[in-house]
Amino acid sequence: MQLTKSVVLAEAFGYRIQSEIPLPELLRPDDREGVVDLTVRLEPLAEEWAAVNASSRRIHAMERAMLIHIPDTALFAVREGRFIAVSPVPGADMDKVRLYLLGTCMGAVLMQRGVLPLHGSAVAIAGKAYAIVGESGMGKSTLAAALMDRGLPLVSDDVIAVRVAETGLPLVAPSYPQQKLWQESLDAFGREKAGLRPLFERETKYAVPAIGRFARESMPLGGIFELAKGSGRTPRLEPVRSLERMRLLYEHTYRNLFIRRMNRLDWHFQVTARLAERVPLNRLIRPEEGFTAHELAELILTETRKEEYR
Repeated sequence: MQLTKSVVLAEAFGYRIQSEIPLPELLRPDDREGVVDLTVRLEPLAEEWAAVNASSRRIHAMERAMLIHIPDTALFAVREGRFIAVSPVPGADMDKVRLYLLGTCMGAVLMQRGVLPLHGSAVAIAGKAYAIVGESGMGKSTLAAALMDRGLPLVSDDVIAVRVAETGLPLVAPSYPQQKLWQESLDAFGREKAGLRPLFERETKYAVPAIGRFARESMPLGGIFELAKGSGRTPRLEPVRSLERMRLLYEHTYRNLFIRRMNRLDWHFQVTARLAERVPLNRLIRPEEGFTAHELAELILTETRKEEYR
């Protein structure tokens, strides 16, 4: 595929982005004359990849750069948290290229810039962002969709960017107005897939626009809910004990394998220790079977109302 370079401006994760690849998922900045934080450009990377002798690995991390190889899709280079170079393979599915660009590559950008990426979804409740984290396939986006059905705006889906201010206050920067939902979730909500774009060819997970239901401003992180499966037929909520908190935050850091490869263990420990002390962490336990997103959403809303009075 021969791509024609056409520079676009966009914003996501608190950054102003200039890209040579179309990014239709992202919002356009109101101010077209602002400073660019992140540049995405097309660049041949095959020789650079071959030079590091990384053919048997998909990721090669250096002090200020990371090379990422997604077979049959593209080579990516993430440099100093400010540049992403993309080298698509001929005939690449550009939807899939963007999926990795806005996911894996953005996770590397955030870490290089000292921003903690959590793996999950976040919604805004009473002026604060509440993160829903958990293993892949646990139902994080589905639970966020249930909260959005109650009129609550989406803050982020898949990658949650958490910055810790000098005051110690953790802030969540919004990503972009789109969710990723499986066909089963659409069916459970009674939504049609007509007009929705599969994330990539033959995929039954769809890109669901959230325009008009999206929070564009950064806001404090009000709490974190870990979604997990357990015994019983009724969803329940329980606090995460202090000794478990650091492990939970490590496990649910987006692409946590990057932490060691980028020599960021000390940084990650310091950031997550501050979060563990300051932010309420609870575990939502859902039954193994059945659609319980609405019951789980009510548990979150009940807990956040309690937090307002503590």
